[in-house]
Amino acid sequence: MNENTQEAFEAWVDSGMAEPRRFDESYQGYWPSFQDYLAEEVEEMQRSWTEEAVRYFDWNLYERDQLHSYTVCDAPNGGVYVFLDL
Repeated sequence: MNENTQEAFEAWVDSGMAEPRRFDESYQGYWPSFQDYLAEEVEEMQRSWTEEAVRYFDWNLYERDQLHSYTVCDAPNGGVYVFLDL
């Protein structure tokens, strides 16, 4: 495990929600923010949307809803570690 992955693992265990043996399945990576993590997924969804639908997309609501499926831990030097709740 490299240093960044070790820090992510420690943050995940400290969150109290973790099962250490499921770390590799759950870990989605380090991101500047949870919204940055979601951006690729949202951009893919929006490709088939009308321009008006894209304009009125509520990032805050979507992010809040997605937080029910993820554990997001602050990284020591800024940014976040994202874990899929399995």
